Amino acid sequence: MEFPEVSGDPLIDAAARQESRERVLPLMEKAADKAAQAARLDDTWQPLATAFNRGAELASTTIELGDLRSTQLDGDYSDPAAADKDSQLDERRTKLINRLDEPSITGECRKTTGS
Repeated sequence: MEFPEVSGDPLIDAAARQESRERVLPLMEKAADKAAQAARLDDTWQPLATAFNRGAELASTTIELGDLRSTQLDGDYSDPAAADKDSQLDERRTKLINRLDEPSITGECRKTTGS
């Protein structure tokens, strides 16, 4: 499966977010689904399925956070609920980034792929 390159940062670039939403995210979700199917048949694929799922969730969260941040005026939100949502999404995104590098995931994926 080949993923298209997206020019720009989806967190701050509306065109990159749109391209990611339309082209990249569906492919990431498809890869996560395929890996989950393989993991149901053979549990040695579970770490890879988990990593793909986290990657797709990270992409989705980044797009959602970028959409929300594009509504800011002069760096602030007019609605306090939007500021709270930004904080929640940013915290979720940070946790997902940190969890992508968990030794249990990356080590098992490398062992499964033979590298």
